[in-house]
Amino acid sequence: MRRRTRVSRRAAGALALLTLGAGAGVADGDGDGGEPWRPLPERRVAWNVRLSTTIEGEAPSSRGDRGPRPLLPKRLSETGVFADTAALEPHPAAIPYEVKVPLWSDAAGKERFVLLPGTAKLVVDASGALAFPVGTVFVKSFFLETTTGDPTSRRRLETRLFIRGEAGWAGFGYAWNEEQTDARLVESPEVLRLEITARDGTRARRKWVLPSPTDCMTCHTPGAGRVLGFELDQLGGDDDFPAGKTHRQLEGMTRLGVFDGPLPKGNPGYPDWENAAAPIGRRVRAYLDVNCASCHHPGGSGNSKIDLRWEVGLDAMNLIDAKPGLGDLGVRGAKQVTPGKPAASVLWLRMGMDGQEGMPPLGHEVLDEVGLEALAEWIRSLGTAAPEAPGKGRGKREVH
Repeated sequence: MRRRTRVSRRAAGALALLTLGAGAGVADGDGDGGEPWRPLPERRVAWNVRLSTTIEGEAPSSRGDRGPRPLLPKRLSETGVFADTAALEPHPAAIPYEVKVPLWSDAAGKERFVLLPGTAKLVVDASGALAFPVGTVFVKSFFLETTTGDPTSRRRLETRLFIRGEAGWAGFGYAWNEEQTDARLVESPEVLRLEITARDGTRARRKWVLPSPTDCMTCHTPGAGRVLGFELDQLGGDDDFPAGKTHRQLEGMTRLGVFDGPLPKGNPGYPDWENAAAPIGRRVRAYLDVNCASCHHPGGSGNSKIDLRWEVGLDAMNLIDAKPGLGDLGVRGAKQVTPGKPAASVLWLRMGMDGQEGMPPLGHEVLDEVGLEALAEWIRSLGTAAPEAPGKGRGKREVH
């Protein structure tokens, strides 16, 4: 049975801002041109927030449920997370960040930043797990090019807020209007209908699913640490980013005073997904951790009891030569992963399917061809070489 998620049903006021200190920006300025990195200010600009939610009551985690009726501002412009919503200019206190291995979201581009309340810092324990103070707000905007390869055709689809309240986390989305000037609160699941022009001029219809607040918590599970993406393995590491991405954002955040103390040393973190020189095993294990492990971990909601977390050894994943828990998809002798044979591996087959049998079950309308090929390459390598050691993943935890 799918777990029931505790959801907010009571308002405590709208988002409010208070800017303290000075400075023109909030991130390491060593990045390449065009990336969202600005000079560090002398002092960190502060963000104060009165959250509009407390976590109480229950709502089922079913996709068809209308979810909670949050009394958040109805317009994104009213939340204050952007200084200029139409221009998509973040609040001055925003800390932009990139991730080494992005979650596959039907080829959508993303921009991310986080707002911390007042001058609060992130607490880092010895394992590298982060604790987020009440009032933390993560902001992520999604885009698609309506003409593939033409950046001027980029359309804003939605902006999601993930908010740390007094009693836990809650997620909400805002759908952008046709004029691309503001976005409205999404209170139940919706579908956007899009027309995409390919590079060869052919046109195809696409749909983009806007999740409800309840849907957000399907992936932001306690076992996944609630917060997805903003973790030390994703933000940097000893190998950091490949050539061409020279900024080291963890160093910038440390200089900015984001963390309450020094960060753990000696952990390379995830390899960069775009770094083809990185070992295929490490790249794929990181991809599976990011895209699949939020459900597929002990106690998770995944029906197939495999463990796809980064730090788990290969022999403990219930994956290699393991019998599929939900059938062989018509491929006689198929295993969860059959070393050397992607076409006899249910993990690879499900990633290449759509509908109810495809994985992941949410936000999955377009196949990730690059991810599929990388997974196939890794499975083929398992038939010819010794398996690589698992990652030394830093800790994850939900903050109560």
